Amino acid sequence: MLFRWLFWRVFLMALLLSLLFAFLLLIIQIVKLDQILFSLPLRDSLPFLFLWLFYHVSYLFPSTFYLAYAMNLFELKESKKFYVLQSFGIDPINLYTRTLFISLPLFLSISLALTLVKEDDVGYIRRHLTLKYYTHLLASVPSGTFYTFDPFTLYVERKREGVLEGVFFKFEEGMIFAKRARVEGGVLVFEEGSLLTYANNRTFSTDFKIYRLNLGGVVLQKKEPPSLWFLLPLLNVFLPVFLMGFAYILTLRVQHYHRFSYAVVLVFIFHHLALLLLKQRL
Repeated sequence: MLFRWLFWRVFLMALLLSLLFAFLLLIIQIVKLDQILFSLPLRDSLPFLFLWLFYHVSYLFPSTFYLAYAMNLFELKESKKFYVLQSFGIDPINLYTRTLFISLPLFLSISLALTLVKEDDVGYIRRHLTLKYYTHLLASVPSGTFYTFDPFTLYVERKREGVLEGVFFKFEEGMIFAKRARVEGGVLVFEEGSLLTYANNRTFSTDFKIYRLNLGGVVLQKKEPPSLWFLLPLLNVFLPVFLMGFAYILTLRVQHYHRFSYAVVLVFIFHHLALLLLKQRL
């Protein structure tokens, strides 16, 4: 009964901490994507936000579980409950082993969730939102002004019934001058114009009657994950198992709460820094 009580106490605290950290990261994400998220309908932006939160809460939960476990363990020590356990013939090490045993199915579920929903999947959905945002901008650019939305620059002389007239469009591969253009989904259709491209320090000009530019080919470029990508979610989930053992040893050796808290938080930070370095290496 005691071990289940400890597990649920740690679980709820870890869930609250992971939600808190995820919301702080979400605020940063919203600052970066505010124009995209707030200019699109909720049916487009809400699925991205839910998926983003699901991934980051799952990613943060194992390490916040370690934090919550360490804090609750030290609280049990401070309230003399270690000695109560020993008086009933229960070794305090059971606070680690039994909690770990109860939480193992939870860690396996999180590992499966991080395998099914990867960071690249969240990034790909974000790029889909960006494509829809660009498509919306192209159809609503004011006449007679240059409008830049990285990596594109657009100038429209006139607009009439959904048709852009006197169009200049610059993208990474070159520039397009066209008499008319229209937006069809994620495709820009140019009519009667010229395409300028650059290669080997030379400029090439090609006249066309109709030229279709697929914005998805520019925005939705999805990189193949490295062959060892699965190591990151596995390490993220199962390293905290060993960190919980470290927290138990630290609880027995450290007497002052502030020193204990500093050590536990530093290990939490180093854990995520190590995962970040590993992600850059893969």
